[in-house]
Amino acid sequence: MPIVINGKRYDGRVKFDPFEPVVYETVRTYCGKPFMLREHMLRLAGSAKIVGMDRIPDVEEVAKLLEELKKEIKGEVYYKIYLRPNGDLIVEYQPVPSGSVVATLEFSPFRKSKSIPSQLKVVGRTDVLLARIHKRTYDALMLNEDGFLAEGSFSNVFLVKNEVLITPSIETGILSGITREIVIKVAKNSGLCVEERLVHPWEVLEADEVFLTHTSRGIVPVQSVQGFKFKVPGKLTGVIKEAFKSFVMERC
Repeated sequence: MPIVINGKRYDGRVKFDPFEPVVYETVRTYCGKPFMLREHMLRLAGSAKIVGMDRIPDVEEVAKLLEELKKEIKGEVYYKIYLRPNGDLIVEYQPVPSGSVVATLEFSPFRKSKSIPSQLKVVGRTDVLLARIHKRTYDALMLNEDGFLAEGSFSNVFLVKNEVLITPSIETGILSGITREIVIKVAKNSGLCVEERLVHPWEVLEADEVFLTHTSRGIVPVQSVQGFKFKVPGKLTGVIKEAFKSFVMERC
């Protein structure tokens, strides 16, 4: 996998010191353009400030670097953008996998920690790292310390029940994903009822539809959670996927 460090290209993967607080964001392209780059960089800056970093690259600097990289890449890609405490800006990139995906999920035994700021995206974050290491399915759903549904180890989760779209609220201790925010916006604009609130884990198993959101894949329908199956594709999931697609195409 090619990587770029401060504009210079290398082969292989980047390695970090385990005691080094490296913050990161994942950005993908649609129509060859980095999608919602400014929003991702604002979130990167927020993570950097939490761990006390001083030097934070501006969005124009990153946009220029990604534009240069795109010249040598065919098709859609996603970038992993890392920022080291010393100011090094590191970018890994690879193609977005082709084709659609349907997810199978499980509940993780590891819970989101209240002691770690929910908006911090840092390499090696313990609670998320353990959930990812031990997951046996597409993703693992994490509960918070109070036992409410939070999020996946790399995704946000939505339920549909009686034509109401339900997702854990920020107060649950989740990272508010950028794709999550777009889905809430387009769902409301489509006239759907949206509830952001505390969600009990049993509500997932009784839902009519379940789907995930994350940057590299957008909206991912879920076919089962812990062996409980759902109809795929779900009616409202399809409506939201089309609304999300329209939102993206308007920015191409």
